[in-house]
Amino acid sequence: MSDEQTPRRPRSKRRAPTPPPPDTGRDAAPLSGEDPSVPAVIAQRQVLLDEAAEIVAVRADDDTIYLPLRQICDSLGLDYVGQMQRIRRDGVLGQGLRQMPVQTAGGRQAMQCFLLTYIPYWVSGIEVERIRPELQQRLRAYKEWVIARVYEAFAAETGMTPALTAGAGSADTALTLQQVEQLGLALTTLARQQLALEEHVVHEITDVRTQISAVDQRLDRAAEVMRDTIHEVAALKARLAPGQSITDEQAAEIAGMVKAIAHALTEQEVSAGTKRRTNAYSAVFSELYRRFGVTSYKLVKVENCPDVIAWLREYQQSLEIGTQDAGAAT
Repeated sequence: MSDEQTPRRPRSKRRAPTPPPPDTGRDAAPLSGEDPSVPAVIAQRQVLLDEAAEIVAVRADDDTIYLPLRQICDSLGLDYVGQMQRIRRDGVLGQGLRQMPVQTAGGRQAMQCFLLTYIPYWVSGIEVERIRPELQQRLRAYKEWVIARVYEAFAAETGMTPALTAGAGSADTALTLQQVEQLGLALTTLARQQLALEEHVVHEITDVRTQISAVDQRLDRAAEVMRDTIHEVAALKARLAPGQSITDEQAAEIAGMVKAIAHALTEQEVSAGTKRRTNAYSAVFSELYRRFGVTSYKLVKVENCPDVIAWLREYQQSLEIGTQDAGAAT
């Protein structure tokens, strides 16, 4: 009795409805809401994997085609969880695995789907002997079908005659010497095209680096000009800030006006026949120092400079008016 019960327990476990945990490749989970990270499916149809198996194919919004991985594994008799773990361990294969919303009899379900262009690479790594004996011929036929399709695509790309079909070893599928020659010529052509492409890319990269170097030099020059301008503006702000003394240019302007006034005063004294003459320069500067509370005209504050200039101009105008009146009186 115990011998008969031993094989029944595993079979009852396989019929259990409890789904596997998420880290073992959980599939067909109901969608509770729209996930922006899940690609949108814009088309879905049934396709024949071979003469005896039909699976779903979905087209995403970026026009890529995906197949549910569980359906492929079930058709080939492969362990779904084991293949899911193998795909996730592979850095290349893992890029083709996406969770997609697939319409089923029970509604929309989130299924682990595999990018169609990755399937040949995935199948090429499956050992035929690892699956059940009754399904080995199906997997072998599938791998031969993939090889034939790859060869046909290569032949169409290079201009060769696509004569390779499934059933290796027969007279119809054997490569003739002419086809081998065509294959060699096609590989040579592809190699030359690749070399030409690499040379073109190298030239393009060199040109881009030259342009970047020229831009860097212009940016360096612009940075130098900007740095000098910032320093000059900072120095000017410091010189023109309230409480600071006037600039050398402003001091030269004041000294020139004082010189002109002193010269006019001296001429007035000469014209008036004054015997005792005063030092006009000292007199004007003394009055300036007294009015604006400084000991040197170079210490005049920036904010007082306009008032100093205005006072000196009035002084000049009054001397000019006095000179004109004296001339008219004579």
